[in-house]
Order: sequence, then structure tokens, then C-alpha cells
Amino acid sequence: MSESDVLNFYLSIGTIIKSERRKANYKQEDFASLLNLSRSSVVNIEMGRQRPSVHLLWEISKILNIQFQSLIPTIEIAEAPNSKWKEMISSKTNDKSSKEKILGFIEQIHVKKQTS
Repeated sequence: MSESDVLNFYLSIGTIIKSERRKANYKQEDFASLLNLSRSSVVNIEMGRQRPSVHLLWEISKILNIQFQSLIPTIEIAEAPNSKWKEMISSKTNDKSSKEKILGFIEQIHVKKQTS
């Protein structure tokens, strides 16, 4: 994932949070208070400048009464894992079972994308 992809990912999360916060009729100040954050932190999260932790996303989903998964944008995978992917995974993971699980997961994502 390129740096641009990462920036767009967090911008998408922020856009989703902002939209859901507005649907729930929370002002940024009130929302920040419920999360024990400053208003500026909420602004930065919604603008994609601050990267919320998984725990914070969980808290946000509870406050907004939405599914946690709805805060996470979908990630497009353009092609099946090639030999470079396999080499990289093999060099970073010593456990054979983990390698197989990771490669299998990537294959499933690719297959699911092709069928949708």
C-alpha cells in the first residue's frame, strides 16, 4: 500500500465518521466529550490527519450505534498474489502455517473481488 493509499484510507475513515456523527446529530464538541477527546482531535480524525486506533474506532461505533466494520472502507486488490508477494511473505514470516494462512487469505480476497 503506497503512502497515498494510506492517506486516502484514513481520509475515508474520517469521512465515514463525520457522516455517521452528523446522522446521529452530534456536534463535534459533544462527540469529542463522549470520546474523551478534544474537539480538534475529532476535526483531525474527520479530516484524515489523525489516525484513530482500533480501540477508538470501536468506541466510536458504540457511541454512534453502528457496526464497527462500517467504519472501515473497503480495500481494492488489483491482482492475485504474485511471486514477489510470496517472496516477501516468506522472508517476513518464519512459521509455515502463518505463511499459508496469509497467502490463503489474500487469494480469498482476490477470488471474492473477481466474483463480485
